[in-house]
Amino acid sequence: MNLSGNLYAQGKYQEALATGREAVEMSRTLYGLDNTVTLTAMSSVGWTLSALGDHSEAVRLQRDVAAGMHRMLGDAHPRTAEAWYSLGVMYSAAGQLDDAEQSLRSAESIWRGLPGKEEHRAAWTYGDLAGVLAQKGKYAEAEALQREALELRKRRLGENNPEVGRSLYGLGDVFYRSGRFADAEKYFRMNMELLNKVPGTPPNVLAAPETALGRLLTERGRLDEAEPLLRHALEGLRHDLPADHERVAFGEVLLGDWLARGGRVDEAAPLLQEGVKKLRAKKSGSEETQYAESRLAALRTR
Repeated sequence: MNLSGNLYAQGKYQEALATGREAVEMSRTLYGLDNTVTLTAMSSVGWTLSALGDHSEAVRLQRDVAAGMHRMLGDAHPRTAEAWYSLGVMYSAAGQLDDAEQSLRSAESIWRGLPGKEEHRAAWTYGDLAGVLAQKGKYAEAEALQREALELRKRRLGENNPEVGRSLYGLGDVFYRSGRFADAEKYFRMNMELLNKVPGTPPNVLAAPETALGRLLTERGRLDEAEPLLRHALEGLRHDLPADHERVAFGEVLLGDWLARGGRVDEAAPLLQEGVKKLRAKKSGSEETQYAESRLAALRTR
């Protein structure tokens, strides 16, 4: 299971999935299904499936994990909180925001009742709950939770830990969604600067702030600044992820939109069309898909 986690951290998701499934079968044979070792292995597989875009299977698996942890450990245990957290993140990735909020609030409630030594793990829940709330337009609560997560991570992990970058990105996302574009740019750049200092950062991880900032700059008309960010991000996503992954698709949409806004319609059309096709297959009706469809529609009116 440690091998699977290491492969996941390196962005080698297909290898991580194969190794993780082997670990689940081994754990079931040795310990049975009602055992935290087996459930933890199952959760690892769920995370990998989610990263690969198989959201329905990831959610199904993680539901079983959360139910099992709750049954064995009760409502006030860190592993139960982690199981609810993981389920919330997987619901969010699937675009099921109400279910995501409910699961993440369950995790938040557990963490807030635990001793301070659990703070740095609680920060993951606060940050991802904030991300869901920001998508639902609850900006004030989202910002407060992201700032709390940021301070917890700095205090427990230090200023230059990659987890601090997650909070910087999260704050940038809140500000972007609420129209505070200068603040959003500041925090996306801070996230990029931090990740560039960390040896071995997977390209798809760095691609998150690159695509976010590239999108913001494109929409603000700063096309020359946006281009290298969007191209580098898409290169990293294609390197780490399957060709039909929704993050690859959205990266193609953003670069296609950049080309369209720069008048390069013939180059933009294939990227936008392919990105929309992939997103409709993976996440029909999602926020990303709706945005992609709107940019393709805008291209067709040119």
